Amino acid sequence: MTRITLRAFGRTLARTIALSLAAACAVPHARMVREAQDAFSAGAAIENEIKLGLRPPGIDDGNGLYAAAHGLIERVLAEAAADLRADDLYGTALTIRALCAWRLGDPNAAREAAAEVTALAADPEAGTRVWPRDRALCAALDPLTKIDALGVVVRGFEAATTTAADTQAKLMRHVPGVQQGLRDAAASVPAGHPLRIYLAQAELELAYVVYRGLNKVDRGQRDPTQVDEYDRLRKSALGQLDELRRAFHEAGDRIDALQEHYRNLLLGVSRPVE
Repeated sequence: MTRITLRAFGRTLARTIALSLAAACAVPHARMVREAQDAFSAGAAIENEIKLGLRPPGIDDGNGLYAAAHGLIERVLAEAAADLRADDLYGTALTIRALCAWRLGDPNAAREAAAEVTALAADPEAGTRVWPRDRALCAALDPLTKIDALGVVVRGFEAATTTAADTQAKLMRHVPGVQQGLRDAAASVPAGHPLRIYLAQAELELAYVVYRGLNKVDRGQRDPTQVDEYDRLRKSALGQLDELRRAFHEAGDRIDALQEHYRNLLLGVSRPVE
């Protein structure tokens, strides 16, 4: 039950960028943005199924769909930027560009596109609206890409060595800023916005990165302050789900399943013997 329910959470990000294009889809540029969003959503669903063990890794890993979405967005931005601005879809198109670049492994391009959205949102003379959802997603991209980078670092640990302890110490220095970045992005959308669920799950993934790193450090070499920081992060991230349950009454069962999954994943870490 938990796995099936968590699959729905893998589509939460796709729902947060769903466009209000029902009436506008007859317009070519709006239709292309919608098609790009649909391709990205399908890629995200495949990637999540692989992550949860519901689909074996293979050629069909979602990247082809991300690339298709990216191609569509680049085309519509090149051909119809003025129309997108007029219809308040320019920021959304840039957001999809940023998300595609992120999932295709180009964090620099993702941050560049996200920065453009942030600049548009701050410019009263921009002449186009940036939706709160898009602004929040772009604000979250920096911490999201950092979680990916920290995960790569942890996978490269050489277990139970002094090098692992040193690397874990460097990793831990990034944790407060990443967590705060996710919280700031979440605070920029209403309490009942589904993006909050996705960002809460991202924070739990950050805690899992820290957990995996600590468990690769020999117990005798673990820094007790790092263990305490992990425990604080774990409790804080899990506690967010209690708050979300109150805001998302209709999603209570799914949030319960998410909480159960991460409670089983984020176990306690033994402190060094004193």
